Amino acid sequence: RGHEHARGHRQPERGDPEEIRYALLWKPPPALFDDLRYLEVIFSVGAGVDHLVACSTLPQGVPVVRMVEPVLTAGMVEYVVFNVIRFHRRMDEYERQQKSGDWQVLLQARADEITVGIMGLGVLGQAAASILTDMNYRLVGWSRTRKKIPGVQRFAGRSELPDFLSESQILVILLPFGADTRHIISRKAFCLLPSGAFIINAGRGGLVDENDLLSALASGQVAGAALDVFQEEPLSLDSPFWTIPNVLVCSHSAGTSDHENERITDIFCENLRRYLAGEPLLNMLDTATMY
Repeated sequence: RGHEHARGHRQPERGDPEEIRYALLWKPPPALFDDLRYLEVIFSVGAGVDHLVACSTLPQGVPVVRMVEPVLTAGMVEYVVFNVIRFHRRMDEYERQQKSGDWQVLLQARADEITVGIMGLGVLGQAAASILTDMNYRLVGWSRTRKKIPGVQRFAGRSELPDFLSESQILVILLPFGADTRHIISRKAFCLLPSGAFIINAGRGGLVDENDLLSALASGQVAGAALDVFQEEPLSLDSPFWTIPNVLVCSHSAGTSDHENERITDIFCENLRRYLAGEPLLNMLDTATMY
């Protein structure tokens, strides 16, 4: 139902609210939860739950289950690793050289000379960190609470955010979005990054102040960005991000595939089976951390 609403289709009839026990949805309109007195579990069809947290009528006390799926995770990791290598090996500069017919060999740093900062150390952040560590990149990570991840120098909480940013030559943003993370990357954060840093945002558009990012790109403080998410989607045709040479725009597609609906159905059915059998649900949302 949430998908239909989000895509502009007419919302289907909800039926008798007293018969509804489970909700499988994305971006529900507030009216969807009216009179759902017997709702037992809410299943999000995505890993992110900011669309639910932002819903003013979300029932309190009803368990929320996130859609954490191996293929989606693999797709997100591929997107992150691809762009880390692209910036590290200066492929973005070679792309620009090709357009101007400029034959020039660019000096390359070793992977162990590049520090990748992963902001958000949940399922996606830890999966990306594992691959990048194996590739010999130096990894630092930041999360709101302390995490233990092999091969990653860890920072936690707002007080340690400046130290984390100051080391992040390539900043990968994989945080969930909420009131406490809105525009967590803004002018002050850009100034703390090493000069000429790169940004990869595969979390949510609202995590980054886009006007401040444009200013950082214009000044050279940020040398390039790979953006899969934006504050408003689809991205407006008059957005400057479309035409900035050192920005790669993707259409919120880093973790999708042709078999998304099949995967969602399989995981939903497994969790429903678990619920009916009295077994623990997979990927229950922790309302304290929003993971």
